[in-house]
Formats: sequence, structure tokens, C-alpha cells
Amino acid sequence: MEPVVEIAAGARQSLESSTRWAAALVGSKVRCPALTVRPLAPRLTAYHLVEIVRDTEVTARFALDDDGMLLEAEGIKETGTRLSPWIVAPVTESGEAAPLVWKPCDQSASRLQPFFEVHRHADVVFVRVDGVTFTQLTVAIGRG
Repeated sequence: MEPVVEIAAGARQSLESSTRWAAALVGSKVRCPALTVRPLAPRLTAYHLVEIVRDTEVTARFALDDDGMLLEAEGIKETGTRLSPWIVAPVTESGEAAPLVWKPCDQSASRLQPFFEVHRHADVVFVRVDGVTFTQLTVAIGRG
């Protein structure tokens, strides 16, 4: 098991007794492998996304840094529900899965909503994990 997945499993176990996290974590397990997200902004570092599943449904997601510090998390609040699924990674021209990237921007303020960076000829598009496509990532003045 990857070290970051082991750390996520420990975080899952310690949070599941919390009333806030019980619906998302009781009876769940960490899905392997973790996904690595490359930063698109200075001062940010790469991080890892781990999905928590019950049966086949995603009930929580954790963003962890290389040291295993929990940066951000989301989870269902009611048993029997699930988080919105992510799209399958687009394939690049070379036949590989597009890499995940992120920076805080108008299109995503959450590390849990990164983008697939897709290069097509001379163009780059950013496909958010929910399937919405952007030709650029913007930051309103006074933000970021």
C-alpha cells in the first residue's frame, strides 16, 4: 500500500467516530491508488487525492500533502448518499491519462476539484473533474 494511502486510512479510522464524519466513513475503505495533483501556482506543492468508498460509492475524499497532512476533505452527511462522481481522465495525444493539476482560481477554489490538463496540438484546455472544460484558469483581482 502506498504511504499516503496508509496515512489516509489512519485518518479515516480516527475520523469515523466523529458525528460529523460517521455517515461518510463508517464501514468504508480507502481506494487505491492515490492520485497526485501537480500545482500550477508558485508556493504550492504537489498533493495527493484519496477516495474513500463504501461498496462502489465514493463517500469521502481527502487531499493530503507529501508528509500526510490533511489539507482538505469532503464527505457525505447522510448515509445512503454519495459524492458526485468524477469523469474518467481524458487521454492525451500520446495515449496516456491527462495529468491532474490545480491552483486556486475562479473555476476551482478547492483542492478537491482539480483539473485534467489536456494538450491538443498547440492548445491547452483544463477539464475539471466534474467534466466542465475551460480554455483558461482565471483569478479575479484581489483573490489568490
